[in-house]
Amino acid sequence: QLGEARWVNLKRASFQSCFDSDTVGADGAAVLLLSLAQCAALEELKIAHNNIPADAWKQLGEARWVNLKRASFQSCFDSDTVGADGAAVLLLSLAQCAALEELKIAHNNIPADAWKQLGEARW
Repeated sequence: QLGEARWVNLKRASFQSCFDSDTVGADGAAVLLLSLAQCAALEELKIAHNNIPADAWKQLGEARWVNLKRASFQSCFDSDTVGADGAAVLLLSLAQCAALEELKIAHNNIPADAWKQLGEARW
């Protein structure tokens, strides 16, 4: 159970292709994202090639990744993704990552309004 996970020293995490279109556990992504949102030491995060529901992305609303340097969210919000509406929360969290050096968001279908969240980016 990840609900109580506290990864205070976690620096690198990769959850690529864990929640694809064939995954019956995609609803569990919310618990994972909530745990990751609390990882202040995180420097590298890969959640590419996933089909995560929009409501699950909202768990990143409180994320404060002050040490995040590299992030990959490729193909998380494509034409088949049910979570495209959750992209705004992710982009708002990423906009606050002052240490960010590399960001991969290719192959996504992110709504135009969501991109506005990067207006205050501090990279």
